[in-house]
Amino acid sequence: MFVDSAVAFEVDGYDAESGTAWSVVIKGHAAEIPMQDLLDDLAFPLFPWTVTPKPRFVRVVPDEITGRRFHVVPRGPDAIG
Repeated sequence: MFVDSAVAFEVDGYDAESGTAWSVVIKGHAAEIPMQDLLDDLAFPLFPWTVTPKPRFVRVVPDEITGRRFHVVPRGPDAIG
């Protein structure tokens, strides 16, 4: 990944109880986070899933944020379509 490259990040969620889903997309550019900033910020909640070294960290600097919430149509034997 190149710093200052155009990037996008999407997060989706679903609440089975209400049948409501949501989706948020952030479009922007990549910016490297200096390691000293990570060390100085004790509240940085980073918990990697693997133990391999992580020499660089990148954040998405947003230019555009969009999202939507919608009701999920049930699927099953009685569903149309």
